[in-house]
Amino acid sequence: MSKISFSCNFKSSELQSLALSVEVRKPNLALVAQTLTTQSVDLEPGTYYVTAKLPTGQELFNQVTVVEGQSGIVTLAPEPEDEFPHEWLEVDCYITGQPLPHLVPVT
Repeated sequence: MSKISFSCNFKSSELQSLALSVEVRKPNLALVAQTLTTQSVDLEPGTYYVTAKLPTGQELFNQVTVVEGQSGIVTLAPEPEDEFPHEWLEVDCYITGQPLPHLVPVT
């Protein structure tokens, strides 16, 4: 078994310190573990898909390959198209779910 921890890759310290719900699944999508980003899990060697959900419903995702006896950290980050250039934008949008007026695309 190997111990795996989680890290959220945000610019904002408020978001980095959130305890988000995490699901760890096998490639066949069978649920292996549910925990929080502030905790760690013990996993057998293999490939896993890790998903964390933000309060607004957006998901952070990563794939990890666990090696016997080696602990590791899984970094979870928003998709590039969901990232914001400034930390204050992250807090407003990822927590409240409200798009900022100047970020709404003009059609």
